[in-house]
Amino acid sequence: MEHESQSVFLRPQPPRFFKACRRCRKLKMRCDARQRSPCSRCKSGGHECLVDAIQRRSPDHPRYGPLDALSSSSSGRSPAASETSPTSGSRRNSRPGLEMQQFSPQEMIAPQSVMHSISVNLGASTEDIFVGESSSSSADLKSDVVERGLLAEEQARSIYERFMTGSKNFLPLFDPIRDTFDSIRSRSPFCFSVVLYLASRAVPEFRGDGHLQRVLQDEAQRLAEDSFFERPTKLETVQGMILLAAYSEKTWFSTALILRTALDSGLEKSLDRLLAQTEMPRSYISASLEDRMLVWQTRTWLISFTLELDVASGTGRKSRLSEVDMVKLRQFLEYPLSLPSDMRNVCIIELHQLRARSRLIIESSSVDHLTAVELPAVMLMLNYAKIYVLCASIARIQKLDSTWECDSLWKSLVEVIMNQLALLVQETAYRCQLTWAPTYPALTIAFVTTFAVRIARWRPSLIDQTLLLHRAQQISEFIKQPPYPDIHRTVSIFVRYASLPTDQPETNQPELEETVDEPSTGTANGNGMNWTMADSFGLFEEGQTDVFDFLPAMPS
Repeated sequence: MEHESQSVFLRPQPPRFFKACRRCRKLKMRCDARQRSPCSRCKSGGHECLVDAIQRRSPDHPRYGPLDALSSSSSGRSPAASETSPTSGSRRNSRPGLEMQQFSPQEMIAPQSVMHSISVNLGASTEDIFVGESSSSSADLKSDVVERGLLAEEQARSIYERFMTGSKNFLPLFDPIRDTFDSIRSRSPFCFSVVLYLASRAVPEFRGDGHLQRVLQDEAQRLAEDSFFERPTKLETVQGMILLAAYSEKTWFSTALILRTALDSGLEKSLDRLLAQTEMPRSYISASLEDRMLVWQTRTWLISFTLELDVASGTGRKSRLSEVDMVKLRQFLEYPLSLPSDMRNVCIIELHQLRARSRLIIESSSVDHLTAVELPAVMLMLNYAKIYVLCASIARIQKLDSTWECDSLWKSLVEVIMNQLALLVQETAYRCQLTWAPTYPALTIAFVTTFAVRIARWRPSLIDQTLLLHRAQQISEFIKQPPYPDIHRTVSIFVRYASLPTDQPETNQPELEETVDEPSTGTANGNGMNWTMADSFGLFEEGQTDVFDFLPAMPS
């Protein structure tokens, strides 16, 4: 029996591995390391893909380490307490709460992402927290795409400067003296990655490099998740979120996050604090760092405000923010540290507030009062404001019998739209800068162009259809360049629709029926359907209420 028992041995069990690699486990993301090596996330990010083995507990070793191992970390205990530690340790070891603290993160399968970072002391060393992580992995998380060799520094500097030069005409977020390539790169890797990602979409030499754009997009999204939980929130974090929202085709859903972050940072009070100063600096050089920071914060808040007003008015919704005193905004323009580009933001805010007041007057006035008193004042606004106000006016009185007041509104609307199309075609400087424009300006151009085509169908006697078709084709060509492929597709559909004969029945156009929902209740005398300012695209499906929803999702 003894001989038989001595010959019996246990076969070692094969090692077991985690289902996800080390990096995907740390980010708490799905991983396909079992199907391919390296996994798709590590391959796209240029990281080393490591799948760790699950450590098995040996029966020869106790499940929990002795409490004496913790004595080295308890340097402040008295000698008397250290003498009684074995007795008290045996009692504490029986408590499940302290037993769980002896586990390593791999044994507990503890989350090592955002919630795990909140539950530990962020100021202490993280060497004991992430068991099995090498120092190179921690350094890799802090490095940017240029350090990791995914994008050459020379190319990164080139597209960074081109983005700053082109985007300042639409979003003057950055200070040309302070926000240089090296400064943004050292202060905020998140904002730096966002700028490189958006620049790679616009510059011609990188438009066809889908892999690089996906890598930069993943990097920006990863850093956005980490930056969102920073307290206090950096100004550069808010600026990066503004850029992502402004260039997103779902801008409405991102503005709420921007406003929440800006309000948490107290940016809405920066304008009052700036104007409350008793002594103003004479120039940028003599200004203190506090004065410059107030100007940067005020500019960022005004751009956040402008973006929210643009999206709210374009979708026919009410702004979440109250009006700003225009006297304060004009005082900000006179501040020595303000830039010429700040005038654009102040003008947009004033225009939106005037338009909101005019719409309130329209909705609360009768038709006679509207056409006799308010309409002449509204006609003094800029072209976009005129178009939106006239649309709101016609939507209110269109159910009434056709009168000369209604006809005059239609003629005024057609005149303003044709003038706006002519301006878009003739202004070469604006077309050159349109590549760097956010989504809203391109959507506004698409709205005016497609709306003009529909007016030509509803009231063909009011508009020169040959001239309209020529201008619409020109506009469709210069919005053909990325990042507006879906907007160009919609405008091109309307251009083809405008080139069809007017007497051709709509039933012979199955290709356009899926995209263009023409008013079926329209009659020859011009009484169209009961449309509103937001749904005048005619591209909504059932349940859609957002003007941005007519665009399909961009491919990742």
